[in-house]
Amino acid sequence: MNIKLNTSNGVNKVSDIHYRIRFQDVLLSIAVIIGSFWSIFALNTVSSDGSANLVIYQNGLVIKEASLSENKIIKLPVDSGSISVEIKPGNGVHILESSCPAKVCVHTGWIKQPGETIICLPNKILLEISGEVKTLYPYLPVIVMSGSADGEKRDEIFSLGWT
Repeated sequence: MNIKLNTSNGVNKVSDIHYRIRFQDVLLSIAVIIGSFWSIFALNTVSSDGSANLVIYQNGLVIKEASLSENKIIKLPVDSGSISVEIKPGNGVHILESSCPAKVCVHTGWIKQPGETIICLPNKILLEISGEVKTLYPYLPVIVMSGSADGEKRDEIFSLGWT
């Protein structure tokens, strides 16, 4: 690297920096780009065994379960009005309409993979797709939470496991 300092007017400035790109720099850049694309694909690719269900919670309690294999609209009464949930096989689940002010839950869109959720905070409603998640890359480490929902077992909160 050559650095030429311009000392005109008594001020030192970096006027010209020359850097030669080496073969190792190109290899490292290619490896980082390939690794980035691979990690995005690997972490976002899941499959389910086809037995996914919709579980609807209100105030933390399960109020309804429904299969994703049948076409239906579920109306849920809430304090501020109602919420309409649509189930379409192949598309998944989404909220058609809600009585909440911001309608963030309506704009969330469709969910269909196990583990995906839609939350309506003002109405205290949570929609979750349940089912077994099978990653296509079984050697990726995952963090597994252990403990019960009522808070009885808290001795082991996180453990590192392999899928």
